[in-house]
Parts: sequence; structure tokens; C-alpha cells
Amino acid sequence: MSLRQLPSVESLLQSSADLIAEFGRPLVLDGLRAALDSARAAAGESESIPTSDQLLHSARADLSARAAATLRPVINATGVIIHTNLGRSLLSDNAAAAVQAVAQQYSTLEYDLDKGARGSRSIHAESLLTQIAGAESALIVNNAAAAVLLALSALAKGKEVIVSRGQLIEIGGGFRVPDVMKQSGAKLVEVGTTNRTHARDYAAAISAKSAALLRAHPSNFKMVGFTTEPTLDEIVAIARGGLSLGLILTDFLQKPISTITIQSYTDIKKQGLVQITSKLGKPIRGKNILLVDDIADSGKTFHRATSYLEAFRPTSITAAALFYKPHSSFKPDFFAKETNLWILLPHEVTEWIKTFTEKLQSESKSKAEIQKFLESLGYTYTQIAFVQKYYERLP
Repeated sequence: MSLRQLPSVESLLQSSADLIAEFGRPLVLDGLRAALDSARAAAGESESIPTSDQLLHSARADLSARAAATLRPVINATGVIIHTNLGRSLLSDNAAAAVQAVAQQYSTLEYDLDKGARGSRSIHAESLLTQIAGAESALIVNNAAAAVLLALSALAKGKEVIVSRGQLIEIGGGFRVPDVMKQSGAKLVEVGTTNRTHARDYAAAISAKSAALLRAHPSNFKMVGFTTEPTLDEIVAIARGGLSLGLILTDFLQKPISTITIQSYTDIKKQGLVQITSKLGKPIRGKNILLVDDIADSGKTFHRATSYLEAFRPTSITAAALFYKPHSSFKPDFFAKETNLWILLPHEVTEWIKTFTEKLQSESKSKAEIQKFLESLGYTYTQIAFVQKYYERLP
């Protein structure tokens, strides 16, 4: 037996008209070379040399395997309905029909018919997602790691993000939370321990440099035994406004906490329509409720919150605030101080620097005048420079 008995690639090509018609010459050439390589590799273990027909048959089998679809329907018998490895959620008949209808012809993927110009491909899903989630904007990415990376890059680059040590996990595909955060440009601030993290750990770590609190969803791991972790509502509660007071009280009183978000201010000294933008997430029927906010100013927020909560039929509602202003139409049952002064809270440094800067810019104030005014409010040069660098609001 001699390898010289193997046919040449060229002679096999001359007998491959049907293969070339089916798969194309470049792929057939590659398949024939692969068949010859396999024959040479097996020459030491076989006493016979494959014929041209056998090599062509081997090449066809190889090419057919390459051309076969890698995505195939399967039966999901795992017990997990939304299974990542099996394609997650199924498309409804209407959704599948919509995909088929638009995929077989040109579409308005990135074209605005009304304007007659190029549009954005993100708007198609954005309007639906914002309506479902109640968000200002939305973007679809291919996995959770990409979503975290984009969110942190946009919101926390160069700033601190607080994470429990028990949340520093690795998810499928080798994505590790610390690595994703590092790539985003955010600075990792660890709190708590691997097995026990309290709400007060998050509260103690928040500073003027903090941009976000990060929580990892435990979809594929579980911690049991001597463990403690704040609920998601507790973490959200300390991220905004008077809810910092709520966290302190819930820790001191050892009572559960829930949150609502109410927005009203449209300008520095102007209130718009008082709206609830984040609704109650826990049942309160038949319970005694302590309603807390940082300031009772006009009183509209407290009035709106009270009327909203009363619809859920609690046993009682008691109101508390850090500051109460005499002109307020709502007087809390408890407050720490009565004042007529404008209150600037530590967790609103960036917000108010941005707000005052934009207002003064609209009045054509110079950079020096803006700087002087902000410093007169007690803001430091470092705080002002921080906003200037990351938000580019100062001239």
C-alpha cells in the first residue's frame, strides 16, 4: 500500500460536478482536502487505500454535516420553562408571523417614513419596553453582562458602585461582576461579608462619589444557612430622597420597608403636577404605616402619598419628616426641625449643582458667577469640579 495511490485533488474535483452544484467549488475543494488528509492519517492503521468514490462519499458526508442547521427544535423536558440553553421564551404565533412577514422583504429597520430620512433601529422595541417598565428609555442587548456594562458605563464611569461581597459572582460564559465593573470604568466598593450583608452596610458606604447600588440576581446559585441580605425594596429605598430616613428607621425599629416614588419639581422653585412614578410593592391592608420623607415643604407630596396609601386600607398612617416648613399645607406627626431655609441634602449634591448650573446658564451667568453662587451654598470646589467633569454642565 502506498499513499501515492491516493487520487489527486484535481482528479477528485473533475468528478465532483454534483457536489459543486450543491455546495459550491470553494467548500467542495475544502471537503476533498479534508477527506484526503483523513485518508493519509489513517494509512498506518489500514491496509487498503480508499477509492475515489469512497473519498467523494466522505467529502459529501462532511459537507452535509457542515451545511446542516445548528439550531434544531427540541423537546424541553428539563422542568425549566424559560431555559437559557434551549432558547428561553418561545415566540407566540403572532410574533412568529410578524417576524416572517418582515424578514422576507425590505423594512423600515432604520428608516423614518414620516421624515423621509434615516431613523433609529432601537425605537421599535423601545416604545414597548418603556411602556411595560415605566422607564424613560430602553435598549435591548444580547445578555445580562452587556446590559450591566452599558448601564454602568453610562451612569457610573469614574464613580463608585456599591456591591455586597455576597454578590461578587461569576455568571454563565465566565462573566464576573468585578471584571464587568472594571471594564465599565466604575469603581467597586464592597460592603458586608460573603454570607451576611445588612441594609446599614449599604447606607454607611454611600458618599458624594456614589453613583449606584448593584444587586446580582441569584438565578443560578443559592446561599443557605447563616445568611442575611436586604430585600430589593430596602436597597432601592435608600437610594433617593427621604428614603434614607426610612432606612434608618426600619433598621432601628426592625420593621419591613416598602417604597413609593413621587415627583413634582420641574424647576428650582417651581412645582409641577405631583405624580407617583413608582408604586407600592407590598400589601399594607390592616397595617399601621409610618410614612416618611425628608422635607414637608409645600405639603403636596405628603398629601398625595397619604391619599394614595389610604386606598390600600391600612389601619393607620403616621407621618414623619426631618424638616417641616411653616408654610406647608401638611404638618407631619413627627419632625426633627422647623425651618424656612432652603434645604440641600447630602444625597442631592450632584442633582442640585446640575440644576442650579443649568438655571444660571439660561440667565447668561458666567462660569465665575456660577462658581461663586454654588460655593455660597456650601458646595466645595471638588464637588463642583466633579459635576463639571462627568456631566459637562459648566461652561
